[in-house]
Amino acid sequence: MRFVYLFCLITFPVLSQNSNIITRGEVSASAFFSSEDQSPFWFYTNTSNQFSANTDLAVTANFIGAYEFGVNRIFTGISGVYRDGFEDRFQRIDLYVGYNNKWIEATLGARQWDVKLNGLSATNQNFLWSGNNRPLPGILLEAPEWVKITNGFYLDWRIGHYVLNDERYVNDTWVHFKELMLRWDINVKNSLRFKLQHIAQWGGDSPVFGELSRDFETFVDVFLARRGGEGSIVGDQLNAVGNHIGSYLLEYELRGSYGDFLFYHEHPFEDGSGTRLANFPDGVWGVSFAPESKKIFSRVLYEFISTRDQSGLREASGFDRYFSNKIYRTGWAYENTIIGFPFFTYDPGVVITEETTPIINDVVQLHHFGANGYFGKFAWTFKSSISANSGTLRTPFNMDLNNWYNFVSFSYNAEKYGVITILAGADFSNIADDNFGAGLEYSYKF
Repeated sequence: MRFVYLFCLITFPVLSQNSNIITRGEVSASAFFSSEDQSPFWFYTNTSNQFSANTDLAVTANFIGAYEFGVNRIFTGISGVYRDGFEDRFQRIDLYVGYNNKWIEATLGARQWDVKLNGLSATNQNFLWSGNNRPLPGILLEAPEWVKITNGFYLDWRIGHYVLNDERYVNDTWVHFKELMLRWDINVKNSLRFKLQHIAQWGGDSPVFGELSRDFETFVDVFLARRGGEGSIVGDQLNAVGNHIGSYLLEYELRGSYGDFLFYHEHPFEDGSGTRLANFPDGVWGVSFAPESKKIFSRVLYEFISTRDQSGLREASGFDRYFSNKIYRTGWAYENTIIGFPFFTYDPGVVITEETTPIINDVVQLHHFGANGYFGKFAWTFKSSISANSGTLRTPFNMDLNNWYNFVSFSYNAEKYGVITILAGADFSNIADDNFGAGLEYSYKF
């Protein structure tokens, strides 16, 4: 809290002293009601942990500012939320400062990922970073725009370092992140994009192995996903230093006179078997259509997602457990929340030991539908997700847990008076009572 206050004191006066500043802010208030103890799934999922399943009331505020001078730009952002349903009722969401020019962009602090596909995707088109958790603190370097290689071919990249500063099995775990994307504009109507993501949890203070190495040599091993040397712990010598996950994303875009089609597949991997596609067809298979005329529909989307293969039951290279690890037993989670694919189940009641993990369900098959649009001053959004959850390959559920999550919202833009949104949700399950919910939100931009 003191850091947030100091950040505001330093940032706002500096920005206000220059007339070339661009500023924007928003405040909002939300109220949720449900027939059961928890809100419907899509009320709180992929909201950067602004809301939880137990949130009834929330107030959020955010501010962003930028100062441009020549090809240079300094930018900053801060957002926070006060809500019930959390032990810490007031928390920051965004808190960052950054700089960019034509060649590089650097961001220091915690910043949410951009929303993709109008917010309709079940994973925000990113299996590893869905926006389900509060953004991690760290530093990110990236290209501010596509870099032209030659006619029709472009390159994009990111590299980051983050800290998992919550309470976890291995405290103070570091996160290495990098991303490389290639784009081929075949012609004005067709383009292909390929993205490779790599994430590794490393370092930290283990209750079993003590302080894990964080030196530069270890970082090189982590960067290259290389096995550790003789001084490393046994797991790092047998596999790679740290806990590695990643994904391939292949997109094909077809732009036509009636609208734009986007076909995509994101393939997750956890080790060598996944990188050579031994876990095929696991991953996200999606298609989206954005019509040229947006009088009613702005985008329609369907995704099929499966994590049932996981390279099979082979002891040497199977049981991928995408977000779990024997050393980093809290897994790919932050503050008791899955960071990536939000349909995996994290049970905060599990006592983590050398034999247990709180991620109790990662064998999932999902059908997901989404659509949104506008008519006049009204906007609407619809989501529907049908999931079958089977537990884990080693510890399957006695019977599949089948869920059907539904969400719809209608917004009215009163222009200078703000935006009023009505939400409705309905969740159905084969083992729990049906859950119906409603919500009301008001937001004002300045």
